[in-house]
Amino acid sequence: EINLLDGKRSLNVNIFLRQFRIPHEEIVAHIANSESEKIGAEKLRGLVKLLPEADEVEMLRSFAGDKAMLGKAEKFFIELLNLASYKLRIEALLMKEDFTHNLDWIKQAIDAIILTARDLKDCKELQEIIYMVLIAGNFLNTGGYAGDAAGFKLSSLLKLTEIRANKPRMNLMHYVVLQAERKNAQLLQFPEQLKYLKEASQYSVDALTADITSLRNKVRSISEQITNTSTDFQEQMQSFLEYARDEMCTLEMDLAELEELRVELASYFCEDDQTFKLEECIKIFQTFCDKFKKDRKSVV
Repeated sequence: EINLLDGKRSLNVNIFLRQFRIPHEEIVAHIANSESEKIGAEKLRGLVKLLPEADEVEMLRSFAGDKAMLGKAEKFFIELLNLASYKLRIEALLMKEDFTHNLDWIKQAIDAIILTARDLKDCKELQEIIYMVLIAGNFLNTGGYAGDAAGFKLSSLLKLTEIRANKPRMNLMHYVVLQAERKNAQLLQFPEQLKYLKEASQYSVDALTADITSLRNKVRSISEQITNTSTDFQEQMQSFLEYARDEMCTLEMDLAELEELRVELASYFCEDDQTFKLEECIKIFQTFCDKFKKDRKSVV
């Protein structure tokens, strides 16, 4: 057996090939036929890292001996090198596999944020609770500069448990819970009506926007690069790229809706729409709901 690659390099490639349990010719055939689902994202990602360097490509292509005597790693690389645009094909297949996975969780995240933003604005019970907090705050601040306020900063909701009563283990949150129970016990259930709040609090709109931008750039880059490749490869990728472009348009519209909801909520809660962030608002209400439920158990 003839080994052109150094020992460590050959070992790493052989370890990678053993994952497939199929001849290396079939692996290359899957790449040639754009059958990304038969390889999978993780293996494609591993393959991208193992692709031969420029000096290795030159060495393998210039080998004039009996190729049947070469090691498995060398045979695989030579088979791969015979495939036109092999590197672009692998990167395109990896993007295809990653796109579907990323699209699913991005859609789920956006849906959770949109539904939560709507719920925060439409939940009548939450409106009542916020009004009770305002009344309690005005009562405590009677005669002071903050008395008779028309509203308060959303961040103030996180401070209710810090305002202690002269009664042991009693704070302003407990008082609000008691007042809600006396007025209408149904008000106590408002956290349960915000069904997607907890899930939405785990996401960042800025991070989602960055991920969507990254996806769009990858789709655009692959689309531009394959125009200079073989017709069969273009045809293999055509339906996916059309699907990807349509989905990117949908995601762009979702981002526009998120921005509209951000401005609406900023106005609704009388916050500065220049600095108001949707994810911060959602996290405030998630923390507020957690504290409310905890004090609800200890009081009711």
